Amino acid sequence: MRRRSIVIPATLAVILIILMWLLAFLAPVSHLYSFTLRYSIYFGPNWVVSPAWLIALPAVASLLVIIDLFLAYIVGRGTVILAHLWLWTAVVMAAGFMWLEWLLVGFNS
Repeated sequence: MRRRSIVIPATLAVILIILMWLLAFLAPVSHLYSFTLRYSIYFGPNWVVSPAWLIALPAVASLLVIIDLFLAYIVGRGTVILAHLWLWTAVVMAAGFMWLEWLLVGFNS
């Protein structure tokens, strides 16, 4: 039973990261030379970059989720509660980064 409760959040985090990478590579970005990374309602696009920056968000998210899963493995040997805390933190972070990626792609499409 303990094994199953550890595999489910780790699998959810990995699935969300994979979906984020797919969204980054298959995004229908309409602008070939500019991509709005930050937008202000007062000034308009504040940070315009090349569309290659769309890959930066999944890269950072992958690194942070891998660190969380590694910490869950290391800390989880001592106590199960901290392992679950790190695992579900990885899921919440992956979901948050996925939502941010979805918003960026939707805004720039």
